[in-house]
Amino acid sequence: MSFELQHNIVFVHQNQSAISKLLQDFDFESHSHQNIIFFVGDHQDLSVEFLHIISDVSKKHQQHNQSFVLVCSAFSPEEWPEHLVVVPTEQEALDTIDMEEMQRDLGF
Repeated sequence: MSFELQHNIVFVHQNQSAISKLLQDFDFESHSHQNIIFFVGDHQDLSVEFLHIISDVSKKHQQHNQSFVLVCSAFSPEEWPEHLVVVPTEQEALDTIDMEEMQRDLGF
């Protein structure tokens, strides 16, 4: 796993499918006041456990008025829960964060 911080956005690139390893390698709580773009690899199994953990992280970020966007190049809407923000490219993730920040600034 690798991650980098640019401005107020943490880019998380997962290179392994084990969700338990993900939680050991990256402390989402320490980045709760930053936007996160999480790249889901083609190797990632969309198991119930993975979706549950990602959903919890996403909800916590929303409670802190931060964005949590998943990037999945093989995006198929029916595979993902509706409450998760999933886009196919990094640029769309950045655009989504910009739009959500504007909405928060306007009080929506």
